[in-house]
Amino acid sequence: MTRDRNATEERLIEAGFQTLAEGGFAGFGINGVARAAGCDKKLIYRYFGDLDGLLEAMGERVARDLGAALAPALEPRPATYAEMIERLAFALLDHQSADRRFRQLRAVELMSAAPAGARFQAARGRVMQAWMREARGDLVPPEGVDAAALNAVLIAAVEGLALSGATGLGSDAGPRTRAALLQLMRCGYAQAPVTD
Repeated sequence: MTRDRNATEERLIEAGFQTLAEGGFAGFGINGVARAAGCDKKLIYRYFGDLDGLLEAMGERVARDLGAALAPALEPRPATYAEMIERLAFALLDHQSADRRFRQLRAVELMSAAPAGARFQAARGRVMQAWMREARGDLVPPEGVDAAALNAVLIAAVEGLALSGATGLGSDAGPRTRAALLQLMRCGYAQAPVTD
């Protein structure tokens, strides 16, 4: 029974990803997911409670998959917070560039103003924040650096590069963008904060 339940939950989550990638959050609904999964919509209610529960499970899955993809970048353990961020930024760029579904979901997420998008993002965010706290351990950002803001800029840059394929930079876009990203991180974490 447990194996069948797990297989059905997995099928529903995968159907949710497919439905979301094809129609965005505006077109995301119980009937479409059930149709894509080839099962009765009652199973969504039974296993996830409702559509919000399915969205939370999907957001959590994306975050766990991302954490698993990023974890090897932290072996061996970084010596400093800045080194950890460098490794994670490049691992994130590699993962997003290689994982088509992840790029599709991020694009859908970024374009959505639907409440369902916020629930998906919140679930993904909770799991990723917990993962990051554990990964960080006792490493702390350099004094005077607004790490939260700098990391937000770095993540936006990485996601933009992955989503756009660094268009306009020519055939050597990969090495050029990696060098620029490294320069941005090293400047951001090595120098005193910028003041107005």
